[in-house]
Amino acid sequence: MGFTPNIALNAVSANVSSPTTVLGAFRSKLSLQVVTSGTLSAGTVALQGSLDGQTFDSANPLASWVAGTDASGALKFVVDKPTYAYRCVVTGFSGAGSLTATVGVDARG
Repeated sequence: MGFTPNIALNAVSANVSSPTTVLGAFRSKLSLQVVTSGTLSAGTVALQGSLDGQTFDSANPLASWVAGTDASGALKFVVDKPTYAYRCVVTGFSGAGSLTATVGVDARG
C-alpha cells in the first residue's frame, strides 16, 4: 500500500522584515523560498521552527539546509529530511536589492 503525502502548505506574501510564519504538514523534502521583487545579490534569512517536534534555528539547524540563488533572484533553503510536521518563522531578511519578498514552501519528493 502506497503512502500519499498530506500536503497542507501555506504560502505567504509579505515583507519578511517582520515575522512571517509558514506552516506545513507533509512527508517529503521541503524547500523554503524567498523571492525578492528585484535581483538579489546577497541576503540572509533568519529562521526558527521545528522539525518532528524538535526546535531549530538558522544557527543550529537539525536539518540539512542548502542555500542558493537562481536567475529570478530567489534565495532558497532546502530541508533535506522527511518529516510529518513543519513550522517555520522567518524572523528577518536582509540583503542587497528589494526586501519585499514572497515566502513559500514546496514539498519535494
